[in-house]
Amino acid sequence: MDCKEIREMYKLMFAEYPDIVTVKDLQTMLGISRHAAYDLLGEGEISCIRLGNAYKIPKINVINYVLKSPCGQKRVSA
Repeated sequence: MDCKEIREMYKLMFAEYPDIVTVKDLQTMLGISRHAAYDLLGEGEISCIRLGNAYKIPKINVINYVLKSPCGQKRVSA
C-alpha cells in the first residue's frame, strides 16, 4: 500500500477516534479483550509509546495492523 492509499484509509477507518488512542480505545476498535490488547502491544504487533504506566498508540499503527492482517485469520484471541 502506498502513502496515498494509507492517507485515504486514515480518513475512513476509525474516523471517530483521535490520532492517539488508549488501550481502552484499542479494545473497542478491534473488538478484543484487555489482555489481548496488551499482548498486541507487548509483542510489538502494534507499535506504541509508553509513558509511565500509560500506553499511547498512534491510530495509524492500528490501521496498519488491520490492513496487514490476513483475511479470515485471527491473529490474537479475544
